[in-house]
Amino acid sequence: MAMQTIGLLTRFGATTYVAVVVGLSMVKELGPVITALMVAGRAGSGMSAEIGSMKVTNQIDALKVLAVDPVRYLVTTRIVATVVVLPILTAIADVVGIGGGMLMGVTQGGIGTRLYIETTFRFIKLEDILSGLSKTIIFGLLIALIATYEGFKTKGGTAGVGLATTSTMVLSSLLI
Repeated sequence: MAMQTIGLLTRFGATTYVAVVVGLSMVKELGPVITALMVAGRAGSGMSAEIGSMKVTNQIDALKVLAVDPVRYLVTTRIVATVVVLPILTAIADVVGIGGGMLMGVTQGGIGTRLYIETTFRFIKLEDILSGLSKTIIFGLLIALIATYEGFKTKGGTAGVGLATTSTMVLSSLLI
């Protein structure tokens, strides 16, 4: 993104605003969405595959026989984990993305490192950061709910597990 923006803003003599474009884009949109898609692909599909396998091998029924609530045991923990971890991963993605933009801005755009950092912090407000991180809480909730739902409704053996995993990824991506 920084490479494309540098070319455009150089024409207008506004190369320092690369920091603003990269920073705001990462914090508000790209960081939360890309991180959520990656978590949906890796963790969400894993959750649905694990629960789906438990369902087709009757392990869910075994939990019920042991007087363990499968929803509380399997769903709640995954929801809490996803909702807690996704904002942390997004913050890391934001920092890495802004750092990558700074690397391009300094090497390709001729912007000083200090100027890039100052410009980034001048234009990114706390509300921008909080709006991006609040999205990830919703995304985390959606990913975990979809993954566990698809896992619990699995039937038809290993083919059903594959379908549940695919459905999890498609629905999560669509809702993100």
